[in-house]
Order: sequence, then structure tokens, then C-alpha cells
Amino acid sequence: MLELLHPMGKGIFMNTLSLFLTLFISIAVLGCAEENTAPERNNPADTSEAASDSQQDDGSEEVGTDNNPDDVEDNLEDEVDSEEDEDPCDGRPVAIVQRRDCSSGVSSDCNDDSPSPLERLYLDGSSSFDPAGGTIVMYQFEVTAAPEGSDPSAFDWQGSQSSQASLWIPLAGHYRICLTVHNDSGVQSCQTEQSCLEIHAGTDNSVHIQLTWDHPTSDQDLHLTHASAGGHYCSEALDCYYLNKQPQWFPEFDAGTGPNPRLDVDDADGLGPENTTIEDPLPGIYRVFVGQSQATDKGPIANTLKIYIDGVLRFDHQRTMLENNSVWAAADIIWAESYVEVVPFLGEAEAGEIGQVGYLNPKACETPTGWVFPGEEQVE
Repeated sequence: MLELLHPMGKGIFMNTLSLFLTLFISIAVLGCAEENTAPERNNPADTSEAASDSQQDDGSEEVGTDNNPDDVEDNLEDEVDSEEDEDPCDGRPVAIVQRRDCSSGVSSDCNDDSPSPLERLYLDGSSSFDPAGGTIVMYQFEVTAAPEGSDPSAFDWQGSQSSQASLWIPLAGHYRICLTVHNDSGVQSCQTEQSCLEIHAGTDNSVHIQLTWDHPTSDQDLHLTHASAGGHYCSEALDCYYLNKQPQWFPEFDAGTGPNPRLDVDDADGLGPENTTIEDPLPGIYRVFVGQSQATDKGPIANTLKIYIDGVLRFDHQRTMLENNSVWAAADIIWAESYVEVVPFLGEAEAGEIGQVGYLNPKACETPTGWVFPGEEQVE
């Protein structure tokens, strides 16, 4: 086709084509250069880095941008350690309660071991002090935890606001006694491990029976009969209760010792406790009853009965009695040569109740043999 053009026109055409190609190549090269040098404005990561570099250059610091994670964790641990090191009791009086042990210089108002029920616990708070140099001028002992059924009035505190105090331990179980002191500036101590004393009141007797109830003025009665010897409720010789507190079931032993039982406490004011113990039983069946007094007219009364064998709680049940002269035949203690069992009398009653409830004919207690509880003839 180029051959058909006029020579002069052919030259013009070639020059024009060369100029067009040169311009096209220049535009393409310029576009590539701009693409390589333009900032990536749409990349958030690069923007963050630039901002970070700028802030570092002007001396400011963005928290968490360039910090080492290990350093942050160490700082947090240091803060936690600092908080733990702060002592809320720092500078306050320190209360220290101790049991007053018997020693060569102390022969009374002390305890060789942890107290048993129906003994006093003697306490000493004289080691309390004020680290600021003040003087301890006020003491206050209190029971903060006690066995279920405890009556606070039964503690019979002596010296509860002095440096040495004592209280009566009415029930077996766990007690927590705490001491608070004040200095002469009125600053009170705070509670620490030293300011409280944990006490477990156990019993050295082989059998320990404990009765409490929930009415402050009613009179409930604990009975223990020598069932295997033919004893019945309120029998003249074979029932250990308020009219015969130390029956001599085994004449070769003194009353209230060895295998002979004793009623340690007869509580007629309400709440209890009443406790019956046998130091060292001989083989036999011993039956536990709870009686609601004939003179009581207080409505439903919940009785809680606990039986400890060699210091171990083996029976812990409650039964509500609704009427006067109600009697709860609760449990049999079966003491054999090689084993001991505590079993509900005649098993469980209806609705899962433990033992059986009967209604006493008061005239039956006027006979030497006492009252035969319904069902006793089945187990004799």
C-alpha cells in the first residue's frame, strides 16, 4: 500500500507515524513513574506506622503501640503485687486470743486440752498489742460460730470485756471465738488469724447423747432406758431421766461411772441442752426417748437429738412433736463386744421420719415398770 503513495506523501506519513509512536511511549513511561512514586493513601497499616513514627519524633508516646507485651504483663503483675502488699490492718492494734493452758504456774482456770461439753473454756488476750505504741484499753470476746442449737445465754461469759475470759461449752461440736481490742486513741483492731480461736469440743465418754429444742420456755426431757434388761420409759430403776439421774444398772460400779449412765444436765427452762453419758458401756441395748412434759402447752416443738459414739457423731435427727405427753422413741444403741450400732427405733416411720411417736398415759409412770411404748414388745 505504501508503494502506491506519492514519494513525498510517503515521507510525510512515515514521519507522522514515528512521532505518534514516540508520544505514546513517553506517556506510558511517565504513567509508570507516577505509579511507583505515589503514596499508598488507602493502606491503613502504612498510615498507622507513619503516625507512630511522627509521634515518636516529637517526643510523645501512644500507649500500647510499640510496648513489648512482656513488659505490659510485668507492669500489671507489679501493680497486683503492690496491692497485695498493702495491709489493711497496717498500724492498727493487733488482737491475739489464746487458750489459757495449764502450766507449772497455772493450776486452775485453765484447760489441759480442748474442753469437753459442760466444761469451761479459759481464754487469754493479754498478748494483744498496738504497733503504733498505744495502750490496749478495751477487750471484747465473742462467739462467732457454734454448734446448731446453741443458746447464746448458755455460754455464761465471765470477763468477756477483760484480757482474760472464760465461757461455758454447752454442746459438742465446733466453736469459733474472736477477740476485738481498742487502743487509747479509740482505734479498733481488725480480724486476723491471731484474733480468732477454733475449738472442737469433743467428749471422752463412749456414749454422749445430746438433746436440744426450738422453744425458749418449753420443757422437753431426755430418757435413756436399759432395754435389754427390761427397762421401759419412766421405769423406776431402768430409765435414766430427770427423776433418776444416776441409776445404778450395774451394782459393781459406782453410780454415774463406768457402764452406769448419768443425766448431766436437766434443762427445764427451754432450748436445752440435756445430756446423758455413759463412760464405758457393757454389752446391751440402750433405747433413747424424748418426752414432751405433761405441763407443756407450747404448740409444735422441734427436737434435735444427737448421739456420739467414742466422739463420733452417729445419729443426728429432728422430730417435731405436736401435743402434750408426746413421746419420741428415737433410736437404739446396740453395744456388742465387737461392734456398735445406732439404729432408728423400728426403722423409719412414714414420710421418712426417724423413729416412732406415741402418746403417754401418765398413770403408766406411776408403776415401777413404767410405760411400755407401742412396738417395744416386738423387739424384746
